[in-house]
Amino acid sequence: MKSDTKSKRKCKESAISMLDQFNPICHLYIVNVVDVVADGHCGYKCIVALLEMGEELWPLIRHDLFKELSQWRDEYARLVGSYDRLEELRKSLLVESQAEVCYIRFLKLYCSLLTNTFLNQY
Repeated sequence: MKSDTKSKRKCKESAISMLDQFNPICHLYIVNVVDVVADGHCGYKCIVALLEMGEELWPLIRHDLFKELSQWRDEYARLVGSYDRLEELRKSLLVESQAEVCYIRFLKLYCSLLTNTFLNQY
């Protein structure tokens, strides 16, 4: 029985690309790996890719994090140590253009509506 579990785990490990790039201790906890362009926004791109939203929507994640830090300001200030540090973090999340975020939100909503309309027809 123990060898069956081990062989199943081995199959699962080999099915995930680039799994060998991670420490073997972590392999049991890795469900998926995405490969995104390393351009300074890659962490945000990984999040949207794993949410199956498309890498180009990375500004949404930054904007949502900015809103989260703003909404729970006191809690995050305690967590990061000070309001000054919190402000540094908030400012680092600002996307160059708010219009870009609004446009991307519009595209996301539009695509979602089209997808739902298409799926509901069948």
